[in-house]
Parts: sequence; C-alpha cells; structure tokens
Amino acid sequence: RQRALRDSESKYRLLVENQTDLVIKVDKEGRFQFVSPSYCETFRYSEEDLLGREFMPRVHEDDRVSTLEVMEALEHPPHTAYFEQKAMTDKGWRWFAWVDTAVFDGDGRINGVIGVGRDITERKKLEEQLMRSQKMEAVGLVAGGIAHDFNNLLQSIFGNLHFALAAVQEEGALRDDLLATQKNAESAAELIRQLLTFSRKQPIEAKPTHLNQVIDGMTSMLRRVISESISLEFFPDQSLGVVCVDAQQIEQLLLNLCANSRDAMPDGGMLAISTKSVTDRQEVLSLFPDDPPPDGLALLRVRDSGHGMDEEVSDRAFEPFFTTKGIDQGTGLGLSSVYGIVQQHGGLINIESAVGVGTTVTVCFPVVEEEVRVAEAGAPFSPVEGSGELILVAEDDPQILDLARKILIQAGYGVLCAGNGRDAFALFEDNWDRISLVLTDIIMPGMGGKELRDRIVEHRPGFPVLFSSGYGINEIDAQGELHSTVPIIHKPYDGPTLVNRIRTLIAGR
Repeated sequence: RQRALRDSESKYRLLVENQTDLVIKVDKEGRFQFVSPSYCETFRYSEEDLLGREFMPRVHEDDRVSTLEVMEALEHPPHTAYFEQKAMTDKGWRWFAWVDTAVFDGDGRINGVIGVGRDITERKKLEEQLMRSQKMEAVGLVAGGIAHDFNNLLQSIFGNLHFALAAVQEEGALRDDLLATQKNAESAAELIRQLLTFSRKQPIEAKPTHLNQVIDGMTSMLRRVISESISLEFFPDQSLGVVCVDAQQIEQLLLNLCANSRDAMPDGGMLAISTKSVTDRQEVLSLFPDDPPPDGLALLRVRDSGHGMDEEVSDRAFEPFFTTKGIDQGTGLGLSSVYGIVQQHGGLINIESAVGVGTTVTVCFPVVEEEVRVAEAGAPFSPVEGSGELILVAEDDPQILDLARKILIQAGYGVLCAGNGRDAFALFEDNWDRISLVLTDIIMPGMGGKELRDRIVEHRPGFPVLFSSGYGINEIDAQGELHSTVPIIHKPYDGPTLVNRIRTLIAGR
C-alpha cells in the first residue's frame, strides 16, 4: 500500500510539475498551500517565498473586488467558476484566466480552493485590437454617411452663396457677411474631408513618389507651423525606395503629426522627422507583430520630446473626436485622419509614447518598382462656357438639382432635369440625339447613377456620363460601385469646376 501510494503521488507530481498551466491551492483566507513549478517560474518566486502568503497583493487593484466575489460564489453550487484577472509578474501586468474549484473537508465544508490558470495576455491583446478595429470601422461607416449628407447641404450652401455674391457686386456689410459665410462653409468642407479621410472614402491620386522629396519640400512650411522654440530636424535615408502615394495626402499627414507634436511641447523641445529603408521583415514585425509586412518598406518616423501619453490615451489616439485638448483647441480628427490616410494607402502605423518621454509615430509604405515621372508644366486651364449644348441632370435632392440647373444655364447650356434614374433614362430615350452629356448623382432611389450609366452606354456606347457624389469616393461597393477611372465630381463643387469638367468631357467625346 505504501508503494502504491508513493507511485500515485509520483504520477500526480509528474503531471503537475510538467504542465504549462499554473496550478495553485489556497485556503479560505487566500494563503498559498500549494504552487506548481510553472506558477513559480511565471511569477519568479520560489515555493518557499509563496507558501503561507496571500495571493491577493499580486492581483491588479481593479480586479480584486471581482476576485473576492468569485471566491465567495464558490460556496454555492456548482462550486466552480471561470474568471479573468490581471496580475503582476516580472514582465509587468499580465492577463490570466482561472478555473477555480472549491475543496471540501470530511464534514462537507469548504476548506480551500484549487485554481488552474493560463496566461492569456496575447489573446486579450488580439481581442482588444479586433474590438478597436470593429469600432473604428463602425465609426467610419457612420462618418461616411454623415459626410455624404453634410456634403449635400454644403453643396446647396455654396451654390446659393455663389449666386448671392454674383448679385451683390458692391462692397459693403452684406457682401462682407456673405464672404464670411463662404469662409465658414469652406472650413466645414475641410472638416468633412477629414471625416472622409478617416473613413477611407476620400479619393486619392496615388502615383510613384520620392518620399524624401515630399518631406523636404514641407520642412519650411512645417517650421512656420510649429513654435520657434521647437527645433525641427529631417534625417532622410538616401537609399529610400519609391512609394506609390498621394503626395497631398502625405503632406496632410505630416501637418497633422507635427501639429500634434507642437501642442505636446508648449515650452519648446525637439521634433525629428526621419525616413528609413527596411528590408528586414523581423525589424518591421517588432513594430507591427499582427500585420505581415511586405518585403520592401519605406519607414517614416515623427518623434517629439513632448509630454507624451499614457497607455490608455495612446490606445485611443486614432479614435475620431477623441482629444485630450480643451474644447476650443481641436476637433479630435487629426490622428484619425492620419490613420485613414495610412490605411487608404495600404500602409501600417504604430504609435509609441510614454508620459514625460515623448511620442514616436512610425508609418510604413510598401516600396514599388516603378519610376517617378516628372509632369510637364502646362498652361492653366481656362473655363470655356457652353454653346447651347443640352445637359441631362439626374439628382434626387431638389435643391442641388435646381442649383446645377441654374449653374449650367448661366454657363450657356440647355438643361433637362430628372429627380431619379428612371425619369432620367426616359428623358434620355426621348432626347438622346440632342443630349451632349449626362450629369448624375451616384446614389438615388429606384435607379442609381451606375445603372443609369449602364443603360445609357448600352444604347449609346461611349456616351459621356459625369457622376457626382457626396461620399467623395472613386469606388463604391457592389451595390453601386464605379471603377476608379470613371469621371466623377465630388460635392461640394463650385460652378467653374463643374463647367470645366463638362466642357472637357464634351470635347473628348
């Protein structure tokens, strides 16, 4: 019997001492009665240091109440519970999942608890990233919808201001008020563009670009944006490869990042912009462990010596409208716009910050093999008015439809108007030999702009159709998507822009 008992103990000890899960036993007061070698290794304590001591001091203060509630719940059936908590290890705070089971004495009373735990820190990080990604996607969808409706309102505001300013030629208080309103409307349009950038629906014109040249051309303006008490340095990597980006969007990205750094250094400091060519995947994986990087990357870093952010703030830094600034000091769209720009270019972004140390934002873009083409300078395009050509306009918003009609008539065009795609196609069938171009909104009830275009080109291949959109997109999904090469004008547009686009399309027919 003694040999059988020793064999049994040996088997159980072998099982407990060689598993990776943590096994502990505590009494009703929470004092350790048994700790497995895996527990000792995780917390870097010896068995002698732990036995007889309470486990609660190692639990994060935010989780102590819930842990006590679990201990109390074990007194009731089913006498077992699952819970998660943070605990301090030699690697810092880590997440652990525990399954606790009550232990009974011979009289049926609880005299202790056995707990089996597992480190789930990496899983919790993935869950948080997924939740953050879903949250950002949901907010992006809402932002895109708001931007669409707001752009329609701005289109009406800009159009009415255009005609009001044309009617008030004399200088005076009324004209000054109209100009001030126009300036405010332009600020609103810029805010909507930032929303669209965050929601990744702002159109981009990406082409092969030397990133160093874009940054170098921005440094003089950036020095005017930041305070004179802040030193700005640029450290370019001359071996940096070519990236396919929209240069204007990258300039906006730099402006937003440098403006944030400026606000983080009210008493002055250091702001460093650097680029680096990276071919070692492991180097990138250290920054972006959850995103498999391509072989060749161009890294852009913006580092400041400002007051920095704690972990909670940096985790929310890219959320739209989240800001730690005063109510009159920012919209909270700066970093969310940066995030949108990077995502739209297929890049990666990482933020590292610590209170009192500063902040480093790292952005990387895939390197392409294409050559950078230098555009030849040409004469500026001068608007050419119409000569009585007939334009068919399809728009479900009555105010925008009326404004487009007035703009085109004033520019010398004839206009046919329709409030939806079906009415527009009926007008086209009756007047196709007189119509020179169709201007149509993309999203309309009944028949949208894409279906209208498809029916038109089916009858008249190559017929010019110009789309307008409040979403600010070059490409929509399968419910109404357009290829990125189709002609499109984004709301809010002004009269000259619309006339120029129409004249160009008619001339190229």
